[in-house]
Amino acid sequence: MTIVPTEADTRIATLTCARPDLLEIRYKPGVLFTPETVAEVQAARRRMMGERNYATFTVIPADSDFTLETMREDHGDGDRGQGRVLASAIVVRSTLIERLTHVYFKYYPQLQRVLITDDEVEARAWMTAQLEEISRTGS
Repeated sequence: MTIVPTEADTRIATLTCARPDLLEIRYKPGVLFTPETVAEVQAARRRMMGERNYATFTVIPADSDFTLETMREDHGDGDRGQGRVLASAIVVRSTLIERLTHVYFKYYPQLQRVLITDDEVEARAWMTAQLEEISRTGS
């Protein structure tokens, strides 16, 4: 039997498996997104969720920052074709980072449903609706 952790901690984020089909990713205050630190989070996400289909709920704090190299890399390319991530809600507490997140997802289109907002309550309601619909329709 393989034991899958319900929580993982990386240099920039804490990942929590809130339920079998939902992974929450909370970035730490003052985080600096670099290709290496994002790769660490992606590896933890893949390790925790394995072969199952799931959604992600991400919170990025207002004082986060990124390197330009981070925006130049498609961090989901490695497993996008597998279609495991079915929906992503991203709560961004900084207007600049929110706009850059929109630009990033336009440049690297995602296959899953995506919501980017500064309102965590809205994001939770949206995620609940997405998971309910996915459970009814299968996608």
